[in-house]
This record gives sequence, structure tokens and C-alpha cells, in this order.
Amino acid sequence: MDITKGITLKNHVGSWYVLDSKIYNGIMLYLLEHEQYGEDAFSVIVDDKQNVLYDKITNGWDDFNYYLDCYNLDNEHSAILNKIVNG
Repeated sequence: MDITKGITLKNHVGSWYVLDSKIYNGIMLYLLEHEQYGEDAFSVIVDDKQNVLYDKITNGWDDFNYYLDCYNLDNEHSAILNKIVNG
């Protein structure tokens, strides 16, 4: 992802900025926070193509790690998530 703020996401209102980034099994992921509402709104995790992988983040990467432990393989991004989980 070349930009760090002013990011727009499909099916999400407003703009977002990169709060943190992390590599999971070779896939760069970004933790985004809403520019207007900040920590009063859920944060989201996206990949480098801005696909929203999880959008109910309140505790940063800990929430995403828990989601990866329990996620549903029928998720529309299951191929990406499978690579993150299984390498």
C-alpha cells in the first residue's frame, strides 16, 4: 500500500489511516483507524490491495490473532486467510 492516510475502503464510510503494519506468513497487513472517529470506531485489518479482512478490531492485532484462530473458511477472503494461517 503506497498511501498511509486518506484511505477509502469498499463498504466502509469515511477515510482511514495506517496505525500499524505487520507481516503474516509473507503477507503484509495493515491495521487502519478511522480518520474522523479514531478509537471510537472499530479499526480494520486490510491487505496490500485494501481488501478488508476483519473489521471488528477494538484491541489491535490481538483481536485479529483471535479471529485467525476461529475464522470461518467460507469467508470471501479465505484464500488470503488460509495463507496467513498455514503459510
